Amino acid sequence: MKKILVNSFIAIFAIMFVAVSCKEENDDDDNNNNLDSVYTDNSVTLVSNSMTSDDVYYGAVTSVISNAENSGNKTTCPTVTLEPSDLTTYPKTLTLDFGTSGCEFGEITISGKIIASLSGKIRENGTTVSITFDNYTVDTITVGGTLSLTVQDVSLLESTVTLIDSVKNGVLTVPSGTMSLTTNQTIKWNYNTLTDYFDDEFEISNAATNATTLDESSYSTEIVEPIIIKGCSGIYQAVQGVYEISTSELTNPVSIDFGEGTCDNTATVSTEVSVTYGNQTFTQDYSYEIPLP
Repeated sequence: MKKILVNSFIAIFAIMFVAVSCKEENDDDDNNNNLDSVYTDNSVTLVSNSMTSDDVYYGAVTSVISNAENSGNKTTCPTVTLEPSDLTTYPKTLTLDFGTSGCEFGEITISGKIIASLSGKIRENGTTVSITFDNYTVDTITVGGTLSLTVQDVSLLESTVTLIDSVKNGVLTVPSGTMSLTTNQTIKWNYNTLTDYFDDEFEISNAATNATTLDESSYSTEIVEPIIIKGCSGIYQAVQGVYEISTSELTNPVSIDFGEGTCDNTATVSTEVSVTYGNQTFTQDYSYEIPLP
């Protein structure tokens, strides 16, 4: 099972909040500080909601893709079954079973099941995959909704498979409430070899997400530069790409930049704040380089 990035992102949000607070304490202009505090607190919450929801579903999708033919280096948890188990009979049902007590991946625990129905081979044009969840929980987040994948292009020469991915009626439930979303995106899977489980890479592009957060506010996201996800020291991380989050509650979009392709364990979150005093408007850039644990 590829380790999804939820634990890293949760730590990011905490670090971001501390960074914002420290910066504000050193601001000499108390009025500007108060306005900036409200704005940056809103942007931190927005980034937290967006990155958590995206990453939960990215983890499910990449796990299904990599296990769709029951090949590669498997771990002892989750239990992976593919039925029928022969190489030719379709449709098939793929089940990733994390058990009721769950599997531990670093600091997170995943329990429940991911269930995928495949119409054909994952490396075959036109194959469709429907993904559902059975009591699937990532730490305190219970995941619902239906994911659908359609194989759009297969290049055996380049070892890539391009899929259209969509989330319908996506719901993330936590003790404080629920968050809903729908999304459509293109995923290019580069499987490189069939034996090394962690040399797979995923490129996410053409993504558009609309979501409603826990406090019932709405936001949308758009990928500006394709996001690259690859194995880094035994876990999967976003290492390249940029996406923007927009909402009516913030004047300017919030940008998340994952870097230039190296496993440097960092991401940069940035936005622009405009504050008007009388007839003058002052603009300030906020940019934070965040270490990924």
